[in-house]
Amino acid sequence: MQRPRSERARNLPPLLVTAVAMLALLAVLPSALNIPQTNPGETLEYAPVPPDDEQPPAATPGNFSSLGLGSSSSIGGAAPDDDLAPPPVGGPGVGRTPSTKRCVGTPPRQTADPMSPPCVAHFSGDNGGTTYQGVTSDEVRVLIYIDTCGGGEDGDCTCDASSDPGPCPNAGYHDLAEPPKGSQKYGMESMRIYQRFFNERFQTYGRFVHLFVFFSFDQATATPERRRADAADNVKAIKPFAVVNLTLFAAAAYDEVMASKGVVVFRGPLNLSSAVGIEEEYYRRYPKLIWSVGPSIEQRARQYSDLVCSEVVNRPVTFAGDATYQGRPRKLGYLTTNDPAWPSQHTFQRLVKQQIQACGGVFAAEGTYASICGPCFGSGGEEAMNAASQFKASEITTIIWPGGLNDTFTVAASSVRYFPEIVLAGDGASDSSPGGTVQSQDVWANAIAATGYVRADVPGERPCYQAAKEADPEVGDREVQLNGCGIYDSMLQLFTGIQVAGPKLNPASLDKGYHAIPPLASPDPRVPACYYEPGDYTCIKDASIGWWDPTGRDPAGNSPGCWRMMDDGKRYLRGTWPERDLAARKRAGVDICNSQSPTLP
Repeated sequence: MQRPRSERARNLPPLLVTAVAMLALLAVLPSALNIPQTNPGETLEYAPVPPDDEQPPAATPGNFSSLGLGSSSSIGGAAPDDDLAPPPVGGPGVGRTPSTKRCVGTPPRQTADPMSPPCVAHFSGDNGGTTYQGVTSDEVRVLIYIDTCGGGEDGDCTCDASSDPGPCPNAGYHDLAEPPKGSQKYGMESMRIYQRFFNERFQTYGRFVHLFVFFSFDQATATPERRRADAADNVKAIKPFAVVNLTLFAAAAYDEVMASKGVVVFRGPLNLSSAVGIEEEYYRRYPKLIWSVGPSIEQRARQYSDLVCSEVVNRPVTFAGDATYQGRPRKLGYLTTNDPAWPSQHTFQRLVKQQIQACGGVFAAEGTYASICGPCFGSGGEEAMNAASQFKASEITTIIWPGGLNDTFTVAASSVRYFPEIVLAGDGASDSSPGGTVQSQDVWANAIAATGYVRADVPGERPCYQAAKEADPEVGDREVQLNGCGIYDSMLQLFTGIQVAGPKLNPASLDKGYHAIPPLASPDPRVPACYYEPGDYTCIKDASIGWWDPTGRDPAGNSPGCWRMMDDGKRYLRGTWPERDLAARKRAGVDICNSQSPTLP
């Protein structure tokens, strides 16, 4: 029998369910200490100050050098590192009237992250005052919206901000510029730390970016009606310029109310109801108002299909577990889910199939499985068995699997001694360490994935970790890794937008600034490439390749098995996958085990 959505959500790995722990599912950025210097010929030499509001938006992503830094007498460029004083230190509110920014690198940038904006070391003069709702001459009001429970530190519970919160003490509103009151669970300590870090390090033109948090209720009880009611109350109570939406289910209902009120919405790395992304048309319904860290469905489909077309189609079998398949021409099978609770997954599957067929890929057989779940405890096993048996009888050597976590197929395949190549489209769950450990290992040992995860094998080399420790050296490692690193990418996107928008902050200037970011590849495997194409409102544009090693171990995990990263985690933009077989770069015993597990000592 089909289990309700809430129960199936709790059966997913913690990496997906723990929204309140804000685990990073797509992007983990680089070390502030170990980033190689970019070649000067490849460096972004531009100024993060957009044209005047009266000018039309740029038609294509451009170079910030055209945006007039040299003509401004009130915004200073960066001096060499040694000439810059460190940022002021103190309590909440630091950064309201910054005079210098401690930039790094050559040419200088706001932080050591090679994708952070170029340094604007000084600002003085008129910032336009009240340029939009939630923006005054000295403040930008931003709300972080998150579910309190359902996989959080207190386990499952039911929270209701309109009544006695009972076992969920953080339900309701919190002002992060005020001293903490009571516990700082569910990442609130990290949010305070990042409020300080980004205000000190990024150029905000005399304004303090003031963070508020609203903890809602148990994610399993989320409904569109409740999201809409929350949105109306949030606008009334906070009057924000922007909201960072980190909720899981029914997130679109919240977004739509906020956007209809003119609030800028930043989607977090993942919303479970749209794990593979959101269609591009959704963002275009609210131009300049809804943005996302993760790519759209169409972008992910093109990225994955491009990999399959470049490195799989019309090539011989090279990494099947069945030796009789090796060296044969590949015979493709297509494995998908028919789970009605995941319409975005169906859209992704349809696009991938069309694109692979367009490049000459032929699917000799197709199979389905019932549910996105893991572990599934045998639910839908008969359908998975039918798929595995059909593929084996058809001598399918290579399964194209466009994501959607499920373990019943690999269990069925193992039971009939069927060990094909598996080419997976990662979705944050199926390509996670917990997602791999639930599979039948003799089948999953032949899986290779296109993944959004970046290299994160050494926690101290992550920018989320470096930033938190800079702002508060006493913060615990567990707090940073479990909570801080999940929200860091959203904070980076938010503050980058505020900086590149220039002094007169509003949705139009934000849009111009984002679309002026050059479309360049990431120079570091720990950093995702982030830019915005014409008509595009999503950040990440690249992916890496991983292969499952049942004998490896995730550095943060307790169970055997890990995703090893090919090419040391090198990230590829669409159209740049090497023209060679997918497994050609696989190095057993050499490729690093990536850290994708929430389990920490």
